[in-house]
Amino acid sequence: MYSIIMPTYNCEKYVLSAIESVLSQTYSDFELIVVDDQSTDDTFAIISNLTKQDSRIKSFQVSHGGVSLARNFGIEKATGDKILFIDGDDSWEQTLLESCEKIKSDLCIFGIIHDFYNGGVLVNNKNQLFNIDSQTKYNTKKDLDLLLSEQDLASPCNKVYNKNIIDKFGVRFCSNCVYLEDLKFNLDYLQHVERVCVLPKNLYHYRLNICGKQVLKRAFKDDFVNANELYFSAERLLKKIESNFCNQPTLTAVLLKAYYTEFCALIYRVDIKQSKGLLDQLNKNIYYRCLLKFSKGKFYFVLKVLKIFNLKTLQIKMIKKRFW
Repeated sequence: MYSIIMPTYNCEKYVLSAIESVLSQTYSDFELIVVDDQSTDDTFAIISNLTKQDSRIKSFQVSHGGVSLARNFGIEKATGDKILFIDGDDSWEQTLLESCEKIKSDLCIFGIIHDFYNGGVLVNNKNQLFNIDSQTKYNTKKDLDLLLSEQDLASPCNKVYNKNIIDKFGVRFCSNCVYLEDLKFNLDYLQHVERVCVLPKNLYHYRLNICGKQVLKRAFKDDFVNANELYFSAERLLKKIESNFCNQPTLTAVLLKAYYTEFCALIYRVDIKQSKGLLDQLNKNIYYRCLLKFSKGKFYFVLKVLKIFNLKTLQIKMIKKRFW
């Protein structure tokens, strides 16, 4: 049986269609666990009404603590042997569960479509699917960099997880992370999976509103704690699969992006003097320095040179231009 976990927070405009996309599945052996993060609009009222109409829905409201804690709460309540996640403003293709039921794997990844909206109008969508024609299995040790480069590995919403693995190894979402917390969860999970199955079907619709600088406004809890957490998970995974950052250029680039994004968020509302102080912190961070050492490409080469000559203003300008 599938346990489907849906965290919600102030998504009254979309939660009905999200839940209906689950209830209308052609495969019906599932439970839908909706965890509301104490919404201040009518989201939970809509959920409560639907719960009365369909016994497969289990609804909970928890103290406001963020999406990671809401997902973890859902994991604790799940009774199925397989777990999927869906956000309260997204939707599924009707055959998602039926398509995944045929797959026997500890991790199944399927296609995700990014639907971009502007003022409620769909203006563009982007397919995030492997360019393959049939079901393909990948070895975690050999194909990690390929998985990172070809798939949206960060998202938990285009994957089917084994509940036994999650419980046995205590895999949970990190409440210290406000950015790429999904990637950390997946890196932790991959430590216990040898083979990954990719299903070449677009089954998940991810809603995105076109509005700039949203990542910069996230409340990072402390200087580079978020990026460090990601580094630790990646390091443990690489040790498990007997690899290193030198052999994983895509993973290295993803983790460096986490440091630069957090840096941009930290300097978003400060002056140049404070920005240079935060740059000093970044340049002294031993985990960031390790990643920069193994990074490849012109952008990172120039940053290394600027760092050697202590040209802070130019470093900041380069980072902001790419990640602001």
